[in-house]
Amino acid sequence: MTRAGLSGRTNPGEIILLVLITLGLIAAPLLPRDLPSKTPSLCVFCALGFKKCPGCGITRAIWSLLHGDAAQAVRFNWKVLIVAPILCWLYIDLARKCLKLKRLQISL
Repeated sequence: MTRAGLSGRTNPGEIILLVLITLGLIAAPLLPRDLPSKTPSLCVFCALGFKKCPGCGITRAIWSLLHGDAAQAVRFNWKVLIVAPILCWLYIDLARKCLKLKRLQISL
């Protein structure tokens, strides 16, 4: 069990992370659409000489999604269809935890 679970208090680091991610989500669509293509690649596999790793293009794909271009995102890397929903779920879970909201229970 985490420290937050034992004391009932939210970890300050999680709150800072939530604020930074939220600010990034607000700022990203305001930045130029071609910004990731102007920066050098941080891919370790590419630095080691491999042509392409399975994750290459995910950052540009997420960036395209944040700018509303889903077709371009899939062209960069189709795995964004798997990664983006997971990132959304993690963000919502972090927000729920920091804001002390209970999980939505759906009963059929």
